[in-house]
Amino acid sequence: MPGFMRSTTAAAGRTPGHWGTRMIGSGVVAIAAIPAVAGPLDPPAGAINPTGRFGPRIEVNPQNTPGDADSVFRIDQPGSYYLAEGVTGEALKHGIEVASADVTLDLNGFAIEGVIDALDGVHIELNGFMLNIVVRNGSINQWPLDGVNADDAVGIILEDLSFFLCQGLSIRAGGAARIARCHTVGSNGFQGLESCVVQQCRVIGTLSGNGFGFGANSNMSHCVAADCDQAGFTIESGTITGCVANGNGNGILASSGSSVVACAAFENDFFGFSGIGCTFSQCHAEQNGAIGFNANRCSLSACSAVRNDTRGFFLQQSFAEACLAIQNMNAGFDLSDGGSVLHCTALDNGSAGVFPGIHAQSESHIVGNFSAGNSGPGIELEGRESLIDSNNVANNGIGIRITMDRNLVIRNVARDNGGVDYDIIAGNRVGIISVPPLSGTISTLADPDALGTGTTDPWANFSY
Repeated sequence: MPGFMRSTTAAAGRTPGHWGTRMIGSGVVAIAAIPAVAGPLDPPAGAINPTGRFGPRIEVNPQNTPGDADSVFRIDQPGSYYLAEGVTGEALKHGIEVASADVTLDLNGFAIEGVIDALDGVHIELNGFMLNIVVRNGSINQWPLDGVNADDAVGIILEDLSFFLCQGLSIRAGGAARIARCHTVGSNGFQGLESCVVQQCRVIGTLSGNGFGFGANSNMSHCVAADCDQAGFTIESGTITGCVANGNGNGILASSGSSVVACAAFENDFFGFSGIGCTFSQCHAEQNGAIGFNANRCSLSACSAVRNDTRGFFLQQSFAEACLAIQNMNAGFDLSDGGSVLHCTALDNGSAGVFPGIHAQSESHIVGNFSAGNSGPGIELEGRESLIDSNNVANNGIGIRITMDRNLVIRNVARDNGGVDYDIIAGNRVGIISVPPLSGTISTLADPDALGTGTTDPWANFSY
């Protein structure tokens, strides 16, 4: 019979040691069943070590992991290690030194406590290419240097750790680190090299420095930085998503190639957000000590700046779309060196003096915006070769002011702007300014009392 099939002998009738048969091709081959061998029924006496990621777990103690001249305990073999009690540091020593790859260290809920003149809480020693190291589940407190110093490890995993009063960094990570659910209070923050992933972490009240600082292609998400001496977050060509920066020196600083999405910056001393060559989307800046968004060659969309102490948005060669500036003390939007503000809203800005809702310089595009209730002009242009198109300005100190020539001003609507809807010097190209007549009562779509706009020019500006 072609193929491979069981013999017709019923399997249920077999007992250990029976011969079975199988048909292979047209022949019959006998196969001896191997008798099953069971282990002893009674387990050995004594405690059984729990099983970890690399086999049975090993307790960190003087017998299994004796220290050396610069460590209280030293792990120099692969394995899964755990604490059965807390660790207290010693002067001029690390708490636990890891000098092997393929190590998991479970603090098991215990604390590693530093002392005066000690070194790092957990120190990863450079020993070739350090891979597959995990440290989790405990607290690391009061170390004169770093809580965890792992900049020699690649791809370290740090999970569910808390830090208090570490004077270096709470975490100093190498490349491709993964840091999750770690928290530090009254210590310094978390820092890593390229390609790190940081999730659901908090840094509260650093002694100095930044809260979070990570290198190229890193990703930080759903983290909080509060009361940090310098910036809450810094990123190099990476991504920050769903994070909050509150009460820091600066909120979030992003460098070229970075993307900042759905983040908030409140009550920081200087900038809420600041970036060069990056993207901000769906972010909110409120009550920061200087500028809500400080952007150089950036793209911003669906962002809001509210009640910041100077400008809502300061844009240098940048593009902003569908953004909102409300009650900032100076200008809502301030463009420098060209840029675009499209379909944005500026409301009630300029409480610190006479400031425009939208201010721009040469080579700017101000299109489709709504600017109302600002102390100065709704739109002020102090430059050339710019487009002011399809904007609506109302109840500002002045409607649209243009102080230089060679600009194009078309299809704008202005109303109730301090008696001056348009203040434009000679030498610009301006669509006719039409004041539509008041209509009578309109009762049907074809009612002759609907007098129209007073012009059929599609490029006209309106004042009413």
